[in-house]
Amino acid sequence: MFAGEHAPPIYDPRADPDAPDGGFDLADGATLADALATWRAEITRARELCAGRALTGTGRFMGQDVSLRWIYVHMIEEYARHNGHATCHESASTALPAFSRRRAAAQRRGPPRCG
Repeated sequence: MFAGEHAPPIYDPRADPDAPDGGFDLADGATLADALATWRAEITRARELCAGRALTGTGRFMGQDVSLRWIYVHMIEEYARHNGHATCHESASTALPAFSRRRAAAQRRGPPRCG
């Protein structure tokens, strides 16, 4: 985006970048190792493209001129958002067994008694 390069979908070459998922559909057989290797390669390329450029330099994103500073802030926001989602998923998956155990114990005891 900043360097004006064409950036086709990297997870599935047949994916439509204008579709609701923006070309992030997973290809059959995609693995975590593949995703991490792609992420590392993208980070390396981004560092190469941004090295020595001013934060006030601009590129095009979704039809608008944006600064490198804006891109960095946007990436921080995206990482924070998605890491937050991961934390929610982790919390939900680890809390569910504890909740299920408490619920099962409460059902064994029966309804609360008044008085």
